[in-house]
Amino acid sequence: MDEDFVDPPGIPLALEITRTYNPVFDMFNAARCMDHLAGLHIRGTGYCGVSVLVYLAFALEAVCQTFGPGVLKDCWVSSIGADGKQKRGVERLGMEAKLKLMGRRLGVEVNYGAAPWQRCQKVLQIRDQMAHPKPAVNKGMKTVVLAPGEHPMDHGEHLVLFEREHLARDDAERGAFREDIREAVNRLYEAMGFERDAMFVSGGTWYTYGLADEP
Repeated sequence: MDEDFVDPPGIPLALEITRTYNPVFDMFNAARCMDHLAGLHIRGTGYCGVSVLVYLAFALEAVCQTFGPGVLKDCWVSSIGADGKQKRGVERLGMEAKLKLMGRRLGVEVNYGAAPWQRCQKVLQIRDQMAHPKPAVNKGMKTVVLAPGEHPMDHGEHLVLFEREHLARDDAERGAFREDIREAVNRLYEAMGFERDAMFVSGGTWYTYGLADEP
């Protein structure tokens, strides 16, 4: 409640509240929370590391859904061309294509072969793997000499980890993913005229009030 508000006791107030939802902050904050849990390395947090990567992909999608219609307003939605044929809108394209087109329009190079965009592409791929799971087999080979009391899996488990499992287990890797996704998003923000980290803060709540009509 603001400092100027004076509570009129017993008087009905008509209150209107507006709250803005910032999906970029929400998804990035969810990734940060999951990263904290994953870093504890305790029972029950095994999938938190994967969740970090998936939520970072959601954050990129939130950027596209929030700013894409404005940046690509002339081609965001599908339309009928002069030849009578339907033109497919950017809204229906995959996330990698959306980011690349937004970058091109804003003058930001989106190169998936270099940082920070390389990790952006990777989290989007991991998100798709989790959203559309398919059976798979992973094999690895290594020559080892076992010490007394050792088990083969003491040496070989990492050989058969899928990439997303490896990335999810490595605290430093998850941190690098968070920093690269943040850097990529900030490059788009700056090109749109925002300050860096402008969208990494929560939404706001506003209210207006006045005396209500007596029943």
